[in-house]
Amino acid sequence: MPRHHVRSLALNKVIIGDNRRHNLPPVYSVPQIGKGKMTLLIFLLAGMVVTGCLFAWSHLHFYSQNYQISQIYTEHKELQNINRKLRVELTNLKSLARLERLAKETYNMAPAEPQQVVNLR
Repeated sequence: MPRHHVRSLALNKVIIGDNRRHNLPPVYSVPQIGKGKMTLLIFLLAGMVVTGCLFAWSHLHFYSQNYQISQIYTEHKELQNINRKLRVELTNLKSLARLERLAKETYNMAPAEPQQVVNLR
C-alpha cells in the first residue's frame, strides 16, 4: 500500500488483529505536498515568527524608552524647582540689608568714616 494512503481501522479490528477474512475498511487518500512547497511553508512560518518577535521587541523598546523619557522629564521638573528655590535663597543671602545687619550684630562693624575711605583712580 502506498505511503500516502491511510487505513481507517475500527476498534474491533485492532483488537482482533489484521485478519484477511474480514472486510478491509475503506482507504482514504491523504493530500501530499511536495518537498519544495513544504520547505517554502516552513520558511514562511519561520519568517512570520521572526517578524512577530521583532514587532514585539520594537514595541517593548518603544515603551521602555517612553518610560525613561517620562522619568527624565519628572527629574528635570524637580531640578528646576530646586534651582528656583536656590536662586531665591542666594538673592536673600546677598541682600545688602541682611549683610549690613549681620556686620553690625555679629562682627560689631560700623560704617566707614570719610577719612578711612581711599579712592582709587
